[in-house]
Amino acid sequence: MALACIERDPEVVKVVDRRLLVDLDFGHGLLNINGRFLNELHIDLLAHEGLIELALINGFSLRGARQDLRAHRELVAAAVARRGLDLQFASDALKKDRRIALIAVQEYGQALQWVSVLLRNDRKIVEAALRQDRRARRFAGAHLQHDSKLALLCV
Repeated sequence: MALACIERDPEVVKVVDRRLLVDLDFGHGLLNINGRFLNELHIDLLAHEGLIELALINGFSLRGARQDLRAHRELVAAAVARRGLDLQFASDALKKDRRIALIAVQEYGQALQWVSVLLRNDRKIVEAALRQDRRARRFAGAHLQHDSKLALLCV
């Protein structure tokens, strides 16, 4: 009943019983309507298999996500694997995370611009970014911008 009402009028989600927002079946139903409803669900539901993927398939993006979701490691990893550009909306802590940075630049080389300064000086991260998009070179640390081996990736 509640899901049918939300499907007709998405604003109804703001007034549903809070207990529903921690219910896995309700969460699946809500995300099948629109992945952006992940912003309404309790963060603990993200631990359930397939929930993150369901949200992403149905339109969830880190842009506009609430802060705790932008800091959720597995959610951010999955989001930037699909769209590296979304790294710009991740928490500052996750922009410093080597695994997240590598995933993002492999999908979108220019995501290097949102990676922490320390990681812009990481050869493996920069190389992955350049393999994906040679224009990412301008975001690399100064010493790597002039590295002759990396320069070969930009030819």
